[in-house]
Amino acid sequence: MINWQVLPMLSIPTNWISKNWALSLGIIILLAGLSACKEERLAAPRVIDGDKLELGERRVRLFGVDAPEAKQVCLRQGEHWPCGELAADAVREFIAGRTVRCFEELKKKNGRYVVTCTVSGEELTLNQWMVQEGWALAFRHYTDEFVPDELVAQKEGRGIWGSEFVPPWQWRQGVRLASNHQPTTGCRIKGNINTKGEHLFYLPRQARYEQVRIVEAKGERWFCSRQEARAAGWQAAPK
Repeated sequence: MINWQVLPMLSIPTNWISKNWALSLGIIILLAGLSACKEERLAAPRVIDGDKLELGERRVRLFGVDAPEAKQVCLRQGEHWPCGELAADAVREFIAGRTVRCFEELKKKNGRYVVTCTVSGEELTLNQWMVQEGWALAFRHYTDEFVPDELVAQKEGRGIWGSEFVPPWQWRQGVRLASNHQPTTGCRIKGNINTKGEHLFYLPRQARYEQVRIVEAKGERWFCSRQEARAAGWQAAPK
């Protein structure tokens, strides 16, 4: 697939075209064909998550936006909810039964195309709609184009903006929602899972206690006593 935007402009003298009309016509047809290559029609794309689509064996990613990953959760009023799944559902509902056209913006090293998609009957692109409705963030690493749409969603608390969340690019690096919420008075022992997968518990006066954050979505938890922690299979953290 060739990106029409990077093709150089051709400056051809008029008298040359008149003398070589057949060749000129061939050049015009060739360029028109190359231009058409930039468009990838996805009449019935499969939604992978909020910013990735698939048709057959080709997978594309929406340009300039970053949606919660499929398994990502957000926190609203103390309750976790599957914001990644709901972001994908929002895309499915938005494009259901309509033609989707995607235009190449760039090609990543992994071979995946990064695209801007339009949906028949809609003025907003799919990219812009996702950010404006709060189901994706403006991916400033690539462009600031969707920052105004993000500000609208944030101001009105749309989508994930109505809850606590980890930006998707940080979530992919392993960052999770942290909580110091103590569900029961006296339950102050922190059950943490370290990078080695070890289940360790920390007492309030222990070193690193204040630095440890409990990520309940990862399986970490609070304990009311050392006996409770050990009974659940957790070990005391080194002093």
